[in-house]
Amino acid sequence: MQVQTHSSRWKSKLIEELFITAVADEQLMDTSDDESEDILDQLEDDLLLLCRYSDQSAGVPKSHGFYDSIFFNLDENRFKTFVRCTRKHFAVIYNKTKEHPVFTGKNSEKQLSIYFQLALVMYRIGSNGNAASVRKLVALFGVGDGGTIDRITERVFESIMSF
Repeated sequence: MQVQTHSSRWKSKLIEELFITAVADEQLMDTSDDESEDILDQLEDDLLLLCRYSDQSAGVPKSHGFYDSIFFNLDENRFKTFVRCTRKHFAVIYNKTKEHPVFTGKNSEKQLSIYFQLALVMYRIGSNGNAASVRKLVALFGVGDGGTIDRITERVFESIMSF
């Protein structure tokens, strides 16, 4: 069974409407076979463009799998490579940031865990080049790319700067 996303349902509905409109236009017009063929060719071109460009804007698949399954099981060296500090120092930073008002305010229940946010930001600031890109962070941590990473980074920096 194929699951349709909102965008694929929208695309299917649009394609259906375009086809119905083209058929109705062709039936209402007193057209020759050549003109009908031109109308259908244009419809086919429009549909191909629609499919091509709507697929490019499909959402990025996301998963918290890395964080949930792998991050906590990293050995000390890999953990240090990943967040650029030892588990002990990470815990110190976490304990100093977890009570900051930016994490305990009225909207804090809507946030990802503080530990998760800190891990994401520590990875981000410890990386350079493509590894620090928003797309890479989205794929690795399974978060949205519509400003989520920037908001997380701002919260973590605000809490760290208050030390």
